[in-house]
Amino acid sequence: MQVSGNFEIRLTENEQPPSSGISVYEEDNYELLVSPPQVVLPIIVHPVHLYTSLYDFSPFEMGSLRIYGNKILAVVVDVAKDPPCRNEWVSAALKHIFEYTNKIQAPALSLPLLGHYYGGLQADTCIRLISQALLEHRGILPPLVSLHMDRAYLELAHELFTAAGLLQNKVFP
Repeated sequence: MQVSGNFEIRLTENEQPPSSGISVYEEDNYELLVSPPQVVLPIIVHPVHLYTSLYDFSPFEMGSLRIYGNKILAVVVDVAKDPPCRNEWVSAALKHIFEYTNKIQAPALSLPLLGHYYGGLQADTCIRLISQALLEHRGILPPLVSLHMDRAYLELAHELFTAAGLLQNKVFP
């Protein structure tokens, strides 16, 4: 799906993120989810060092980013809260994501429905938050923004993005 202006939005059905750009994943403030899961080899750590590390650890700020190369973990889930995700955290993370991709001049950005999969926000809420963020940051977006979601939400995303004036036409790959 094309966007009016100098960037393109693709609504895709849970495809793998493009390898040439930045991929965003939903994360919690203790980095327990580590999306996508990673295999870590166990290491031997002295108990005093382990205790000190745990004692000094504080949770990540909600709406912040953990950046690992071309992978961004967006901290939008607080496992200790009910509900575990809030709109303002997703909005803050999206703002930081767009600012970061502009700063590094990323050629592409792949986004999930932040706050939906682990945070429990409704899909339509997530789509509206992304649409609003795209409108607010349309001058600094990468040339390609791919939004991946379940097939059931593609039509809703198309309707909301068209109503917001973001989509010009539908393009089938």
